[in-house]
Amino acid sequence: MSYLKNSEQEWVWKASENTGIYPSPMQAGQIKEQSENGSLCQESIYKILVKKEKIGRNITLSANKIRDYFPPAYTREQMEEVIYTLLDEWKKGKEGEEHAETTI
Repeated sequence: MSYLKNSEQEWVWKASENTGIYPSPMQAGQIKEQSENGSLCQESIYKILVKKEKIGRNITLSANKIRDYFPPAYTREQMEEVIYTLLDEWKKGKEGEEHAETTI
């Protein structure tokens, strides 16, 4: 971050303090690029910091392993729909647990 102007360094510091997120190497590169082309502002720093980086997390489920959980007539699409529905319900339950801990 030493390549930034003092005012830009201060913006990054304040944004990091406020969000609790410190720039990853990829985010630092984005900040540097915007600084160099003159488009860096406080708002863009926040956008860079809070934007989720795409992390390659692909999951493959074996059809043989999950087939036993579904009726024989279910298509691949039907199985996927059930799995996504169950994951959505699970996620909602986890969010409720997180909120319950913070309200006690």
